[in-house]
Amino acid sequence: MQLVKHVREGKLILVIYDNSLVGTQVHDGIKQLDFTSSFYQGTEANKNEIEHLLNRAQFIHAAGSETITFLEQAGFPVKDTVTVIGGVPFIQLLQE
Repeated sequence: MQLVKHVREGKLILVIYDNSLVGTQVHDGIKQLDFTSSFYQGTEANKNEIEHLLNRAQFIHAAGSETITFLEQAGFPVKDTVTVIGGVPFIQLLQE
């Protein structure tokens, strides 16, 4: 999986997505995910690295089947929050 860490106003935003989406763009009408943009530029990370950061993040932005399944297995409520854009499952989670 790809991992990107952004910090805005002291809050950690994690961007996690499937390796297969690197360098792609998907859209569905006016909704789009542009994995070529700087927002998605990160590094490949293993599940242990990502798990270590999940509970510290205030916001999680995730895309791709493998990533969504990983979050579900980690106990995050993803089933009712998944949106599909251009065939790619996508979620945004806010943690307090």
